[in-house]
Amino acid sequence: MGRGSDILVATDIAPLGDASRDGIDESEWRHMIKLLGYLAAGAVALFVLFCLAFMVMTSVGHLNFLFERWTLQSLPSTIREVTVAPGERVMVEHRDGRLKRTEIARDFVIRDADGRLFLEVDRGGGHLGIQGYIYSDDPDVDVSKHPAFGRESYEYKHVGAHWWSYDSTED
Repeated sequence: MGRGSDILVATDIAPLGDASRDGIDESEWRHMIKLLGYLAAGAVALFVLFCLAFMVMTSVGHLNFLFERWTLQSLPSTIREVTVAPGERVMVEHRDGRLKRTEIARDFVIRDADGRLFLEVDRGGGHLGIQGYIYSDDPDVDVSKHPAFGRESYEYKHVGAHWWSYDSTED
């Protein structure tokens, strides 16, 4: 080969910004940029939806209770099997579809001085890892004002018949 074939001729290089040499005109570039913008907006929207779904699934409240209801509904039927004296609070765990008394647990069966039964189901997470649900066998009890639960810096919500949610509001 001769030396002349190794020389690059400046006319063979398209100037920057001249897309017509690549076969893509300006309207196609605009369309591609617009498409990338839509894809980026869609990715951000999916991320936001994922974050909202994660919060709904992990933080107690009305929406989470809809998802957790089926798990929680079976527990009150076994609450009377746990022997609890008036004014006593005992630790329980869920085992084989039953509430069993235990030495170390995060869930409690409580009988107040009036003989009403409560089930406190800890869900962890939340502020300081303190959140969960409270079942009351008396649907007319306001758990937020009851001496067994009326804790300072807690938020209580009535989420369903007999059910309340609680969450620590401390930072």
